Amino acid sequence: MLKRIFYSFCLIILTADFVHAGQIKVDISNNGRPLTEGLAAGYTAWSTNQNWFTGGDTTSNTFDGVTVTFKRVGSVGTALQPNYWKAGVQDATIDAKLTGDGIKVNTDGAGQIEMRLSGLSEGPHSLLTYHSVWDSIVVTNGPRLNVYLNSTQV
Repeated sequence: MLKRIFYSFCLIILTADFVHAGQIKVDISNNGRPLTEGLAAGYTAWSTNQNWFTGGDTTSNTFDGVTVTFKRVGSVGTALQPNYWKAGVQDATIDAKLTGDGIKVNTDGAGQIEMRLSGLSEGPHSLLTYHSVWDSIVVTNGPRLNVYLNSTQV
């Protein structure tokens, strides 16, 4: 279980050391925009529906038997919010489709997002996530990242 990953999730790459799932590469695109606009080549879209986010504190999807759930936690903000850097995903000379969109907490403050993985087989796994800031805010301290396995911080 992973807990309290701050700021914005743009992408999830989960590599499992077993043949069945292999590597799961997911790109979280902005809600309400054409899927091809924000989807990076070689990645699976978070959803096949361009209007995938209906609001609230939680979004979840399953890829090759692994369920990924994002949840807003803490007292900052009121919901998750898909967002993007328009020029970054639309301008081919910038080509930031992978990191130019994703989800965040609907605040300019230090919102918290919890990411939980379930359905993993026993054994070693690795996780790669990218974090970006698209809003015009000044980041003076990078976000903290706390990783938990079965409720124990590792």
